[in-house]
Amino acid sequence: MIAPVALLGSGATPFITTTAANNSIQNEQIDYQAPSQGNTIDQLSQYLEPVVFDTTNNKDECPICLDVLHQTSGAATSTVVRMKKCRHCFHKDCIVKMFQSQHNRCPTCRELIDGDGLGQGPSGRMTITFISGKNCPGFEYDCNGVIEIYYSMPSGIQTSYMENPGQNYFGTSRKAYLPHNESGRKLLARLKFAFTHGLVFRIGTSLTTGTANEITWASIHHKTSLNAGAHGYPDDQYLTNCNDALDALHVPK
Repeated sequence: MIAPVALLGSGATPFITTTAANNSIQNEQIDYQAPSQGNTIDQLSQYLEPVVFDTTNNKDECPICLDVLHQTSGAATSTVVRMKKCRHCFHKDCIVKMFQSQHNRCPTCRELIDGDGLGQGPSGRMTITFISGKNCPGFEYDCNGVIEIYYSMPSGIQTSYMENPGQNYFGTSRKAYLPHNESGRKLLARLKFAFTHGLVFRIGTSLTTGTANEITWASIHHKTSLNAGAHGYPDDQYLTNCNDALDALHVPK
C-alpha cells in the first residue's frame, strides 16, 4: 500500500490540500516543487565503490560510453566505480554525469541508484475531482462516476537535469480521466506518487508540434478524453497498460 504523500528528498516538496468528496475519494490539490538542481556527487558517492582493473587484460566496456573500463594513468582515485546494489561497473565520470541529469537508475539493469527515484518533471499542480453522473465508456456497469485529473504547470527555466538547462519552457495544462471504481482508485494512488516524484512530465520536443522546450508527457500514458479515440475510452487494456508503465518505473502499488 502507498503511504500518504509526505515531504520528499532532493528538494521536492509536495503540498496537499483536501476537501470532503463523494464516497471513496477526496477532491485534492497536490503541489510538486521540482528540485532546483540535479543530484550531487556527494549524494551519489554513498551508492558507489571504487574498482581496480587489470588494464592489460581487461576488455569490459563502460555501458554508458562503450569505451574499455580502465584506470586513468596517474589518477589519485579510482576512475572506475561499481554500484553497491547491483554490482555493475562504469567510468566514474560517466555515471556521475548521468546521475546529475536526474537519471537515478542503473543503465544496465534499471535498479534504482537511490531511494527517491525522482524524475525530470517540472513543478506543477495535480488537481483531483470526482464527477458524478458521468462514466468512462466501457466501465458503465463497473463504476459510479469519473475521476478527473487536472495537471497545471507554470512556465519556468530549465534546471541542470533538464534537456536544455538555462532555457525557458512554456507552461501548459492537461486533463485525464479514470473510472471511479476500485481499480481506478488504486491507479490514481500510483499516479499521485508518480507526479510527486517528477515522473509524469518532462521538458522536451513535442511529438505533436515538433516544438522544443515544451512540457510533454513522459512514459506514463493517460486517457485525456472520455470519447472514442487513441487517447480516449473505451479501452479495456488501459488500466493494465498504465500499471505496467508504473511497474517499469518501480512506482509502489
